[in-house]
This record gives sequence, structure tokens and C-alpha cells, in this order.
Amino acid sequence: MITITAEQARANADAAKRPIEQFYRDLDNSIQIGSENGRRYIVFGFSQVMASEQLVEDVTAQLLKNGFGVERLLSDSEQHYIRISWDLPQPAPPQRRLRVNAVPSTPRSQPLPVPDRASEMSPLVITCALLDFIAPACAPTDA
Repeated sequence: MITITAEQARANADAAKRPIEQFYRDLDNSIQIGSENGRRYIVFGFSQVMASEQLVEDVTAQLLKNGFGVERLLSDSEQHYIRISWDLPQPAPPQRRLRVNAVPSTPRSQPLPVPDRASEMSPLVITCALLDFIAPACAPTDA
């Protein structure tokens, strides 16, 4: 039999508080365990019910001050997520610019032979006839 009412559950949830120091202890512990296990980063989630946006911003500022890399990830309906890394920062690759020349609006070459009238423009195909025809591999040679 269920003995708690929805009203009591709401009152419990409204009264629930988590000290900020507990977030910092959990975060320190997660970084400690992750680094001892060879990890170079962790993803830490803050319950949206218990942690405000301001708390997440304050924690992010503290981590940056301590030399960590911090990236805010997409939040879902339950958690605010941050990715915390302690790998050495990689130098940014040099920026290379590619220069592309615009295609001219008028052609630079003229077709040969030049037609007498513009209405005579048609695709010009020049081919050379082969003197020897290619025979299949099984055909006898006449050489």
C-alpha cells in the first residue's frame, strides 16, 4: 500500500535543497576518479531541479580559473551538461585561405572555325578515324 500522498511528495520536493558545496564535492570526486582511470575529460550533469543556470555558470567560471577546459553541452529536460577536460590545449591549426577566381562572364577563347552567323552555332566535334580496327582477343590476326 502507498502511504505518501502527492501533496506530501510535492512538499518534500519543494523543501529539498542541495548545498552548493555538495555540487563542488561531487565534481571534484568525478574529476579525481576520471583522471585516475586514464580519462582526459568527463561529462558532468547538474539536475535542473536542484541547480540553477547561475550555479552552472559559477562552476564553469571556477573550472576555467583552475585551468580546465569547459564546454557547455545541450541540456535535456532533466540535466544541464558540461564537458570538463584537462588535456593540454592543442594549438589551433593555421588558417589557410583559398583564393578562388570568379568565372568570367564572357569566354576568353573563340570557337574555331568562327561561324559566319550566330545562328550557325552548334557543337563542333573533331575526330580522327583510326586506321586499324580493334579486333577481339579471340579473332585471328592477319599479320
